[in-house]
Amino acid sequence: MGRTDGYTLKFTCELTLLPKNQLKPMEFMQLSQLKIKIDLNTKFRFLTKTLLIFIGIFFKVHLSIAQTFLTLGGGYSLPWAVQDVPDGNIVVFDDGTRMIDVYKYSLGQGKNYALSAAHRISKSLDVGCSVVYVDGRETTRTVAGTNFEVNSKTEGSMLWITPTVKINLLNERSLSPFIRFGIGIGVLGKIWVENEDITSFGNLSVTQRRLSNGLAYGVHSGIGLAYTFKKDKRWGMFIEMSSINASYGPKRGEVVARIKDNIDVFSTLTTSQKITIYKNSYIRNDNAPSDPEKPGFAARRFYQFSSIGLNLGASYRL
Repeated sequence: MGRTDGYTLKFTCELTLLPKNQLKPMEFMQLSQLKIKIDLNTKFRFLTKTLLIFIGIFFKVHLSIAQTFLTLGGGYSLPWAVQDVPDGNIVVFDDGTRMIDVYKYSLGQGKNYALSAAHRISKSLDVGCSVVYVDGRETTRTVAGTNFEVNSKTEGSMLWITPTVKINLLNERSLSPFIRFGIGIGVLGKIWVENEDITSFGNLSVTQRRLSNGLAYGVHSGIGLAYTFKKDKRWGMFIEMSSINASYGPKRGEVVARIKDNIDVFSTLTTSQKITIYKNSYIRNDNAPSDPEKPGFAARRFYQFSSIGLNLGASYRL
């Protein structure tokens, strides 16, 4: 018994499970009956009714699942869908020529580690969720002129949470090809940037920044082969070619270190020099006074996190 929206709700849930020896192999733990009886004193609101329907669907689907799989794997990915990205700086050479610094990159390049759980709801269809940590490889670039040289290092990381659908093409055999796809949400994203500026006079300035906050969204897909061991069919292994198509726009930038001519000058920076809030829409007004003790603002920029690579792993059927 419970109370919802000021009304009293009385319900009972009756579950009947068939014995294992009366079920087919793919129907173990099948739910044969699910009855929800609701006694309402008065009319319920629409959202409450909808919630009860979803609760019933949840029990009906999840208690009728025959097999649950856990997989653990990892691999290495190369850049995918790279693009030319200007860093916003205009370089002017001694002869008067001007150049906008442009480079190709994808912070999704590097190692990845994955853990997933899936339910087999039919002979050829699995639904589940995967958690993938992408440990991006450091990318470097150098821009040099007559009187200067700029060396930059950039690397990123992301934790992807992806509901997935997997289609098994030949599930009845030990070796079965499969395809999978899903829409991922990237959380805990971080980008580390280090700029080293060297002048012809020997002056050295090093600035380290951390970019974070904000979510990323991307399409995850894969195609591969799964092998089930004949002696113990609970265990298996897989190999797949996977891809992630995504970009990430941090909402906060923070200077974490600043060294000038081998002297730590971080403590001399104001709050506006150390912290930047990135906005989707931002109009800069040079005539408006800024508070040095408050974070600065800038337009939000998106970084490529797309990749394509090869993964290996093992699976276990519960």
